[in-house]
Order: sequence, then structure tokens, then C-alpha cells
Amino acid sequence: MGLQVQITIVVVQSTCLLLALFGGVNTQTRLANPVIASTPLVPELGQNLTLHCNAPAGVNVSRFSWLKNFAVLVGNEGPSISLNPLTKSDDGVYVCLYFNENNSQSPESNQYDLLVSPPDPPVLEANPPGPLFQTSGYVYLTCKTSGNNVQTYFFRNGVLITTQTWSTYYIYPNSRSLSGNYTCSARNSKGQSEPSNIVKIIFVGKFIY
Repeated sequence: MGLQVQITIVVVQSTCLLLALFGGVNTQTRLANPVIASTPLVPELGQNLTLHCNAPAGVNVSRFSWLKNFAVLVGNEGPSISLNPLTKSDDGVYVCLYFNENNSQSPESNQYDLLVSPPDPPVLEANPPGPLFQTSGYVYLTCKTSGNNVQTYFFRNGVLITTQTWSTYYIYPNSRSLSGNYTCSARNSKGQSEPSNIVKIIFVGKFIY
């Protein structure tokens, strides 16, 4: 009888030690992600837009939280936010999350990428800076713009040179005709931006042709 009691005590002590080492038994269920839906489905500039943060059924939600471009929108703790009317400043990435009755936080929702206007005019920069450049190396033109899924257009003396999905254009000065006034613009699904600033490039030295 004494041996059985001793074994039982050892088992209980070992169980307590394992729980202490590994943080005990986690009985809390992980909260599911909410889902953002919009009304209307395809918003346009000047319309009214409502974003809904849909928590899973059966969850007792105490409050919501909204983020735009990963910064908290202070004062928005309800299940929806309204943007009336939509302006260019509303463009951005929205996510939401919720808290249950125990103040446990859910994971973030899907990202809602709101885009209702063309890009802002980009900034064109040359590297190395000009305006005079030798013919012995490349010149890198970078069209700095904002937003995702943007196409970049490069122009020389107002004539389109290239359209590309990356923002840098490389010039190898093998011809005097490559000198000129360079600009760029950007386009997204809502339209094309105004032209950038002008970068004047003058190549000096010996040319191949």
C-alpha cells in the first residue's frame, strides 16, 4: 500500500514538472480570420463605399479594429467603416481584426486593396546625376512612383521609349541621339499619371555612331 502511494506521488510530481516546463495544457482555441467584404463590389471615385469585417459565426465579438496601410484607424471599432464619398486619399490596403469576450485578438483578415484613382505624378532621378554624362558607362533613370501593379513609361523629348513593369531604365550612350529631355509616367488600372519632372541628359565624349 505504501509503495503504491509513493508511485502515485512520483507520477503526479512528474506531470506537474512537465506542465511547468512546457507551459501547461492550452485549452484556448485559436480564433479564425475575419473576412472583409465591400459594398459595392467594384467601387469608383466619388461613390460611397462600406467595408464590412465579417467574423466567423458563433464568435462573441466585443469589438473590431481597422487598419489602413497597417496603421490603426483610431475610433473605428465597429464591424464596418464607410468612406463617403471616395477620394484619392482613400486609396490603400485595408485589413481588420476582432476581439472576443476574453479580449483575445484574432488574426488579420484578407487584405482589401482599394484603388480608385491614377497614380500621383512620379519623380524621375538620374544616377549618376547630370546633366553632363560621359560615354564610358551606363546612366540609370529611376521613375519613383507609388502603388502596386503599376506600369512605367519612359519618354525622350516627348516620344515614348519603353513601357515596363519595373521602375529603372538603363541608357548606354553609344549614340549622340540619346541626349535629350527625359520624363516618365505611371499607369494603374484607373488611368495614367501626369508626367514627371524633366531630367536633361547631355552625353559628351566619343560615340560609336
